[in-house]
Amino acid sequence: MSSAAIRQIEPIQLSVCRITTFHDTTALLHATGFFYGLPAGRMALVTNWHVFSGRRADNPAFTLDGSGAIPNRIVIRPITVTQNSNGQILSQEVTIGLYDVNGRADWLQHSTHGHLADVAVIGLGDMMSPYQIEGINNVANAYDMSIALGDHVFILGYPHGFSYFIDTPIWKHGVIASEPQLETVDARGRIVIDATTRSGMSGSPVIKRSEIGYVNLDGSVVTRPRAARLIGVYASRPALADPNEDVSQALPAAEIGFVYKSGLIEDVIVRGVRAPDYGTLP
Repeated sequence: MSSAAIRQIEPIQLSVCRITTFHDTTALLHATGFFYGLPAGRMALVTNWHVFSGRRADNPAFTLDGSGAIPNRIVIRPITVTQNSNGQILSQEVTIGLYDVNGRADWLQHSTHGHLADVAVIGLGDMMSPYQIEGINNVANAYDMSIALGDHVFILGYPHGFSYFIDTPIWKHGVIASEPQLETVDARGRIVIDATTRSGMSGSPVIKRSEIGYVNLDGSVVTRPRAARLIGVYASRPALADPNEDVSQALPAAEIGFVYKSGLIEDVIVRGVRAPDYGTLP
């Protein structure tokens, strides 16, 4: 495929990447992350706290891998264009360490909520400059687009690690299923969406999109083709099982999930603190 074809790819596709976590050389799990533009051309990668830590966010004593292993690095596959005359589009593996040589985390968590805000950010500096990627905040940037209960949204990720076109994400459909503007203290910046999500979609960006135009925050209609706004980062399904019902049956049947609103991403980027050292519980 020629490099000219990349101009036909939906730009938001280039903001999302599959994550595979590793403990040394052992692959642990598939997840999703997305790039977030920072000043001076730098970039960060956003996903869930439970993805980088390898622990359940609601109970960090439990590891996600049955062996008890927790990740110390991740592999992502951003898109690049070869520099030869063919200019082919390729996805290329990039390894990112999660901890320094002393076991200190290179990634950030929320300064107040810690692991209870299931959001994690790792700075990438300018290491992504060779790749054809976009910061999602620079693409899904219709910041004045209104958000309301019942709005349709898309969750962009890799269900069970699946992709179809040059390692770009699958777009899953959902609906905002709780009040997006009002919340209790216990909500910790989360809203609920009604969506059929699967393993591997943890860390997916959730966007609202309009093909022709949209209603902005003051009620006016804005004419803008293919406008989009970042709603937040998809995290997980809530624990909804009846005491007498198998959890594995109850949660898929509910088909709802938590989304941490985009403001928490900014909180972690601007005021986040280092995550716990490798192997250390919060």
